[in-house]
Amino acid sequence: GGSGVGRRKVFALLEFESPLVCVTGVTIIGSRMDADIHKNSCRLAFHGIIVHQIGDDCSSSSSSSSSLQVVWPKDLKVTIPKIREGKVDRINDDNTLIATSLFKKETDLAKFTGMKVLINFPRGKDKENSEVLEGVIEGGFGKSGKVKVVVRRGGLSEYKDTAGSGVIQMHFKKLIRVKDDTMYQ
Repeated sequence: GGSGVGRRKVFALLEFESPLVCVTGVTIIGSRMDADIHKNSCRLAFHGIIVHQIGDDCSSSSSSSSSLQVVWPKDLKVTIPKIREGKVDRINDDNTLIATSLFKKETDLAKFTGMKVLINFPRGKDKENSEVLEGVIEGGFGKSGKVKVVVRRGGLSEYKDTAGSGVIQMHFKKLIRVKDDTMYQ
């Protein structure tokens, strides 16, 4: 219940093994019908309102066999989250570092230029405390898949002695079901 103030909208693409009759604007409830009804557990999996239907095109080579082929709307953009992880190779100065193991040497680094990365430097003897800096990939460094990362706010000099323990992560989203290999952050 409630007015819905402060609630976040989440959209989901549901794919089923067989066609499902549905109407846009109606409430849908999904439940686990295979769950034991005698156990004290909730069988409700999700609920929501159908905001868009994806039509289907039944094409068949003969009248006896047909296969369901989904027509994917061009305006429907479905992404999956991805994470690439690498290591700090060395720190050049207060604003730039060289990262390794983030990409293979044959990777086209131009696609990743300008993307944000998070640099994590463990602190202390227990290495449980850490500081995370935000950087941007400026481009490739050499021909082995290394990249140059710029940290605009600076502060890299204090990690020069522990550069080898730094971890770099690049979080991005990749569109699925399209031939476009563009990544988004």
